[in-house]
Amino acid sequence: GSIPGGFELRRPTKGAMKHYQSTSTLFSRDGKGERMAPAVKAHLKTIVHKQRLFFRIFGYEPTQGKPDFDRLCDAAIEDIPHLAKGATRVHIRSTVDPNYHVTSKANSHPIMRLRQGRSMNMTTIGHSITPADAKKIWDGPEEAVEHMWAEASVHTNHSLEYSFYSAAGNVHGLHIINRDCCGWGKGKFDGIEIFIDPPSNWVSKLGYAAEKKRVKSPAETHSGKSTEALEEEIATYRHEGLNCYTNYEQTKLIVQESIGKIPRLTPESLSNKLTDARKGAESAMHPSLCLDQVIEIMKDLDMTIAAYRRYGKELKEYKQHTVSAHVITEQMRLILLEHMQQIPRLSKEGLRAKLDEAKINAKKFLEPTLAVNQQKMLLKDLEQAIKIYHEQGERLEMITSKYHLPLRFQLGDPVMVTYEGHWTQGVIDKIWEMGYPYRVRIGGGQMAWVTEDVDLEIRAADIDEPHGGGSGSIGPHGGYEPGDLGDDDEDD
Repeated sequence: GSIPGGFELRRPTKGAMKHYQSTSTLFSRDGKGERMAPAVKAHLKTIVHKQRLFFRIFGYEPTQGKPDFDRLCDAAIEDIPHLAKGATRVHIRSTVDPNYHVTSKANSHPIMRLRQGRSMNMTTIGHSITPADAKKIWDGPEEAVEHMWAEASVHTNHSLEYSFYSAAGNVHGLHIINRDCCGWGKGKFDGIEIFIDPPSNWVSKLGYAAEKKRVKSPAETHSGKSTEALEEEIATYRHEGLNCYTNYEQTKLIVQESIGKIPRLTPESLSNKLTDARKGAESAMHPSLCLDQVIEIMKDLDMTIAAYRRYGKELKEYKQHTVSAHVITEQMRLILLEHMQQIPRLSKEGLRAKLDEAKINAKKFLEPTLAVNQQKMLLKDLEQAIKIYHEQGERLEMITSKYHLPLRFQLGDPVMVTYEGHWTQGVIDKIWEMGYPYRVRIGGGQMAWVTEDVDLEIRAADIDEPHGGGSGSIGPHGGYEPGDLGDDDEDD
């Protein structure tokens, strides 16, 4: 039938359909790998927009209820990325008013996202599309372009099975979400169609042809195109190819920079590299140039994914070790503060509650210096405890030397002291040391400290006993039980 712009859409020829059925990848397969029915409808809807042929991949009307992509897509969803690899533009329009539309620039983010099988609401590297970016990417009425800006997040990076477009953060943004909504705003239901432009050889394989009804001029070639039209088409191809190559080169440099393959680039050095790459491509323009770029980018991306997984595992272990170090250090600090009587004595439950709280805070405010800062606090508290300990010892030394508290024994006196549960003979080595009344040297050069000057801890040795004699044991009520020293039960 006839279509706008004076073009005529011809029915597919038998030869074209036979060729399509034998070579096209747009067939689904059963479990045995056999070809089944074509995944593309027999008659694709086509339009001409600005002298360019487009064919439809999606169409919706509000009367159809909630959108079901399985029914509304003209091609199988898994085949759309393959179709997009041969296209350069995306055209989205209203079914009510075809003049209310947006068309993407050649080889820009929307068609590249379709090639990846992802929704078109962000850039190829997952960044947001700002209002300014939307004006650079999409052509069309200003009010229609306003629907296309969107904020990017992991929650809106959808596959085509879920969404064609999800303009998050944009109240009036375009939303085409499977079994949810389809309209120029979240939750709305408007008639919308999505088209892409196929290469001319794809159109001929499908059996379609578009011819403008006019009188042929003598300057036309046997292909139906004038020399001027062919030259213009070649110039357009070269220009779009150079832009595509430059974009791929920029993507490759960014990926290589992120994995450390090349030094970090300044804006000036990046611009210079892109300029040199474009000049090199101009002198050797060939379709395989972009393909080589894509292959190199994919290799670098594979390296990036492998490094990310490796670093992710190491980072997870580092986080676990850092939190554990923080909790252990906090436990040591609490015990120290409790010993210094700077905090109340903690029960086991109270200590566990404080350690659990420290663990939660460590996970919440995790940073490389977390355990280091905690250890600095512990060292500071330890220094304070040592300082207090020395001050107390010096104070006791000053008190004992100033007031000369009376003691029963003097330096060098032989005595019997309790040591490890037994009475042991020794000699007074020092008096009033660090608050202890006696320091006694016992056998083997060991020292024993007496806490109180009472008979339960120290008593006079029998002068008939040789130095370093035998020992007895402490009775159940603190009395002395005879051992090798003799038969005396008491020494009071």
